[in-house]
Amino acid sequence: MDFRNVNPLNVRLNLVSDYRMPVVYSKEPFTTGIFVLGSVIVLVSSAYIFTKKVSADSYIINVMLLITAQYKYTALKLSMIFQNRFLQSDDRSESNTKECYPNADYYAEKEMKALCQHHNMIIHIMIMLRKLLSLNISLIYVISVFRFCGIAIMLISIPSVTLWEVFLHIMYAIGGVVQLYILCYCVQRLLDASTEITDNAFHEGWYLYGRSIKRTFMFMIMSNNLDIKLSTFGKYNLSLSSFIAILNQSYSIALLLLKTT
Repeated sequence: MDFRNVNPLNVRLNLVSDYRMPVVYSKEPFTTGIFVLGSVIVLVSSAYIFTKKVSADSYIINVMLLITAQYKYTALKLSMIFQNRFLQSDDRSESNTKECYPNADYYAEKEMKALCQHHNMIIHIMIMLRKLLSLNISLIYVISVFRFCGIAIMLISIPSVTLWEVFLHIMYAIGGVVQLYILCYCVQRLLDASTEITDNAFHEGWYLYGRSIKRTFMFMIMSNNLDIKLSTFGKYNLSLSSFIAILNQSYSIALLLLKTT
């Protein structure tokens, strides 16, 4: 605390710069009581903003992990449908094979219909998720660039601050990097799971079934080639590659600003 003035009544006076944050609650100089009250307001506001941010990020991560689990369930179920041990055994007889094919096709077709309905439901959920988070994800990308740009400027100017401020800057930078990495990692897992539904099933005995099942499986393979973007602007989508891009762009902007000042 930096006390700048003492009035004739020996009442300590403070300035706005004592808050260490860009806030103004009274004309300066002001008494210690007003300073303490302002500090409490700043502390409560900071805790509220932190809790709100953590809650929003936890909600986004939880929703993406739930949808990722649904995609993995679909991939596992599709692979299990084609794992017909009797048809793939080496010691089966020709008569048993002919007798088993109609039953296997009927079972597989029934399971494929149910699985396709489940897959369509997941796609609709992804569309709803994109409408809900598209703008938010774009803003996270842009804000993260300027946020890490400010962090880079603070870290570069570390020699001009105290040891305690150096520790706070480093902790804030580590927390911001970890937060962004977790978001990018969850989005990357969701995107990977949405495009790998048929990868394991392709190595099973899908070619032993009828035309209807083969056609349905081929349609699912083609649908996996469609790239899903959660962001409104494809350039500002979150992923592990965009995580590195954000850090590089932030550092480049920080160096540019430091050279121009």
